[in-house]
Amino acid sequence: MKVAKYILAVITLLLSVYAFIDKRILFGIMLLAIGALILPPISDKLKEKFSFWNNKIVRYVSLFVLLMIGATNLPPARDTTIINYIQKETNDKALNELKKLETVGNDLGSSSAMANPKEFLNKKGKNTMVFDPKFDFSKATNYLKEDNENGAIKNLVVEFDFDSNNTITSKRTIITYSKKGEVTYPNNEIPAISTLIDYQAMETYKKVLAQEKERAKEEERLNKQQAAEQEKKKKLLASFETCDFGGEQTYIIPELDAGTLYTALEDNFEFTTDKSLKNGVVDYLCTREMSRKFDYKVRIMGCSPYKIIGVTAAAIDYGIGQNEVMGFIRYIAISTCRENDVEVVRNWVEANIGNESSETTIGGITFLLSHSGRSTTLQVSVEEKNILAN
Repeated sequence: MKVAKYILAVITLLLSVYAFIDKRILFGIMLLAIGALILPPISDKLKEKFSFWNNKIVRYVSLFVLLMIGATNLPPARDTTIINYIQKETNDKALNELKKLETVGNDLGSSSAMANPKEFLNKKGKNTMVFDPKFDFSKATNYLKEDNENGAIKNLVVEFDFDSNNTITSKRTIITYSKKGEVTYPNNEIPAISTLIDYQAMETYKKVLAQEKERAKEEERLNKQQAAEQEKKKKLLASFETCDFGGEQTYIIPELDAGTLYTALEDNFEFTTDKSLKNGVVDYLCTREMSRKFDYKVRIMGCSPYKIIGVTAAAIDYGIGQNEVMGFIRYIAISTCRENDVEVVRNWVEANIGNESSETTIGGITFLLSHSGRSTTLQVSVEEKNILAN
């Protein structure tokens, strides 16, 4: 225990020497007294002479009080002194000019060094600290005119000199110009640089910045929208199943049963069906003809009756009229689409029947409608490129 006391006492005494060198006299005296009282020989003598010194509480409280007396008389830290000076001093010409410049800068979206100066302080040597507000003068060229003699302002810093009590003894403003380079202005000797502000140009620049901000905001919104739509398309594509059709993985038209479709054509529209089932491929050809009136064909292909990859409906009009053909094509279209998309598909067919070529993707299913002469054809399939593109 005594060894620890010796070590602590020596450290405290060394700190007192440093305090004296740094001219912190009272703090040095208090540390000297504490170190002496901790030394076992002195502490033991006091215990013999004064009975109250045998009480640990008395000893520890006495040491703590001495430490507090010294600490309360320490000068404030230099950064604290500068912060208080920057935020409270109203007669400093350099800081007032800087505040005017920064007010303009804040209007244009730059950060505020005056409100939080601690982040903008740097040490320079032993007794000097530099306040560098990091004002972006490159952006200010849009509204800050050049000085006729010195040129454009490139940078501005304020240096503070301190004494041993951390009191500001002097300061200087260093401005870097495009023509003259660094120019030092002692204390308050600084030109009225705020007179270089072109307020009309500044208003114009603010409008430009606002427009750029709006454009960036709109671009961000569109990018998010496109990303969301692309993600939605990928999820839609993932919802489609595939089957091996002739050795190639091909997307299946959802919710389509070949048997239901060709049976409805046979029962309701007097179609006949030719069925081919071989090598993992099903091929149904449904036909209906009426001499000198029409020729209807529907071809249904897939990997099985429940895995259909494509439907093609063709109508040749020999005199029955476009409305009859539209009814047939419309029926095939709404029979192959998703249940929720029936109305959309119906409207699309009615709007595009008779066009030379029209294509759309609804619910991930692609409908290709074409017309030439007397012939009208509808092709229904699921195409990956169309899902991702639409």
